[in-house]
Amino acid sequence: MPTFSREGEGSGIEVERLTTNFREALAEVSLEAPSPMPGGSQQIDFVEVLHSPAMESSSTSASMASALGRLLSLTHVSYSYQVNGVLYRAPGDRCSVTVQVIVLPKWASQSITCTESTFEAAIRSAAYEVCAFILPLTRLVEKPPWAAWHGLAIPHGLFRDVQEAQRCKFSRRYDEALGKYFDAISQDPHNPFLRLEVGFIQEQLGLSLDALMTYQDVIKLGLERDLGHFSWMRGSPAYFRKIGTHRNWWRSALLTARYRQAVLLGMGEQLIDDWCSYKRIPAGERKRDAELQHLGTRIRQMFGAYEAGFAEYLNDHGEEAGDGGRRDVKALLDCDFSDEPGDEGGKLLLQEFFQFVGQSKAQDLCRAYRFRRIPGGTVSRVALRLMLVWAPARRCWTRATRRDLARREPDSAKEWKAPCELKYARVYRNSHLAKVRKSTSKVLAKISGREWQWPMTVEHINREIRIAWFSGMPLLRRSPWHDFYYAACIFAIGLLPLERGRLCNPEEISESGDRNDFTASLAGEAVDFLDRACRRADSSSIASMRSWIVAEDPDLAGLRTFTEFVDWEDEHYPIKNPAYLRPVDVHGLELTRYQHHLVEKVAGLMVQIWERRECELLSTHPHADGMLQRWIDEENSTWTMARAFVVDRHHWQTRFDFIRTMQEFAQINSFLFEYPCPSYSDDPVMQLGESFRRRQGADDSHQLFQDTVSSVHEHRKERMGDLGELLGTERNLKEQICITEPKASSQKDIRRLCIERSRMWARLEKAFSERPGEDTVEVLGDLASVFEEPGRK
Repeated sequence: MPTFSREGEGSGIEVERLTTNFREALAEVSLEAPSPMPGGSQQIDFVEVLHSPAMESSSTSASMASALGRLLSLTHVSYSYQVNGVLYRAPGDRCSVTVQVIVLPKWASQSITCTESTFEAAIRSAAYEVCAFILPLTRLVEKPPWAAWHGLAIPHGLFRDVQEAQRCKFSRRYDEALGKYFDAISQDPHNPFLRLEVGFIQEQLGLSLDALMTYQDVIKLGLERDLGHFSWMRGSPAYFRKIGTHRNWWRSALLTARYRQAVLLGMGEQLIDDWCSYKRIPAGERKRDAELQHLGTRIRQMFGAYEAGFAEYLNDHGEEAGDGGRRDVKALLDCDFSDEPGDEGGKLLLQEFFQFVGQSKAQDLCRAYRFRRIPGGTVSRVALRLMLVWAPARRCWTRATRRDLARREPDSAKEWKAPCELKYARVYRNSHLAKVRKSTSKVLAKISGREWQWPMTVEHINREIRIAWFSGMPLLRRSPWHDFYYAACIFAIGLLPLERGRLCNPEEISESGDRNDFTASLAGEAVDFLDRACRRADSSSIASMRSWIVAEDPDLAGLRTFTEFVDWEDEHYPIKNPAYLRPVDVHGLELTRYQHHLVEKVAGLMVQIWERRECELLSTHPHADGMLQRWIDEENSTWTMARAFVVDRHHWQTRFDFIRTMQEFAQINSFLFEYPCPSYSDDPVMQLGESFRRRQGADDSHQLFQDTVSSVHEHRKERMGDLGELLGTERNLKEQICITEPKASSQKDIRRLCIERSRMWARLEKAFSERPGEDTVEVLGDLASVFEEPGRK
């Protein structure tokens, strides 16, 4: 690619630097398909496409003859690509780049012009346009998510939105990535791989119900015969009948969606948290409330067919399904649970219902792929078999949690009378054939000793994993790394605490003599499988899964508090601040700090903006070109968006609008505002682990740390609620906090306004700034004193 040319001399355009930026933008293009688990894939170099058309991807099992043929083909290049470009200034002091792709020696493309506010942004847009033009001409278009565009011109905005979304996802800017993916879906609505990426990000943002329905939409896009239904007369969707592409290009997306939906249903506690989250939102304009009601309606329609089978399942385990109240399975999904302790039993019953549905879908998935070839790049057959071990282990833990709740509340109207173990590992719908199969399963489980009960023993888990492993593993093929990871998750389920917010109690898990040895053996087996998984995977795959393993996967919540996992994390994921102690709910702590820290970052940005404005008064008159009015409009708009964010902070679209507005304000004032989701390693709570580790002699040192983390977590949520009360209604906000143009427009009065506004934002920044103390996290400022001097003139 030759160096770009410049239109006009003396324009101050750095041609060499911008050309280098263009080459770097080409190298950063990501063309990877979604992985079976949430987490970013590594990027590949798009410039490899430009090297030679003979460099095509192939299977690792290619023969020596084909490899030699590809090597010889490098000596004969039939055509190549050349990109020429011109940089110039557009009207309105905007920056433009015009590029043209020449396919030597045949033909050239039309000129592509990109105009942005800066040359850097225009260069990046031009790079995306070039890639969108070249991609359909190469074999890389057959890879997801572009297989449907084989031989077609990819829309200019579609490729750009997908790449921007990938960049935001890799940098943990999840709200921005979600917005970009929805922009891309609006241009390619039937692309299943884009919808999968949306589901993964929704899981990472704690939007479990949204992710569940996203996966359901992907499944509905698939062919009926792949779901086990024989409706051949309906035909295939036109979107999947692309001529010239691999006919099974979409099957990997369908399999991944069915797998993630079953896993998400098995993690019923996440669905329950999202189901009941709108009860914890402060009163006001709750957009998330309306979304949850709509999602609840769809879920009731989708899972209504499982109610009869779940009622029969409860009867088989000694529970009456129709005794009224929370046990009425018909009305279970119609209940609105609150945070009152009396409703905890109903939440756990609904959680077990979701797990029942999840295992039913997992069984259908294993049955559908019993003999069918599994698409490459997705889950393995062993992973599907391990789901039939993971799902009953999850249900067994939920039943143990319900039993523990009944024991802690002996005066409750409904005491626990049913046994904790599972009479049969599989779940069945209510039918005559199911009754026969259930009776057979009970007898076989009793004879073979494969009954599921709590606490789960290491021997029982090892036996179930071996049976699933050898029944699904193909001969002469090495198991992928995620098979070992799933096995580690099964062992880690045995370490989940029975009471939320508490540590794993050995007395709840084992009734043997040495309970600590029992928990250590479970933790040791889980960490051993994690270590084997990491040794079989490449470094890029493990790096992309870091946040999911160390913070987000709920299966590992109990394991993360054990020393074995902390040592394993220090070995594979070394960080500058060692993880001495880990809280149980790491992901929840990250999401709360994500909202809390955003207020601090916005306040810090506004402090810098008002301080710069104060300095600009020395050289510029504030009334020139409406500068003062622009300052006032930006200030009032920031407070209006801040109030909307605080009131409806659980609504990701509101957070996205707030972040995007602040990015625009920062760019206007020559600042850069990018807000990634903070990691737990950067949380001040993490630094408390060192002080608590000094008390290792005390038996309650770990639990004391967990209680401190829970207290900090609650204080952050309360601080966000207090800020919402201070901001008040929209009318009160305009009257008390927002400003109008000062009556005396002298430079002295405007300077006083800048100082007062800067101090107000500085007080808000301190009220949300934290530092680690001796035993807890200290807040640097008082929230009540933020608006003592509103600065309204």
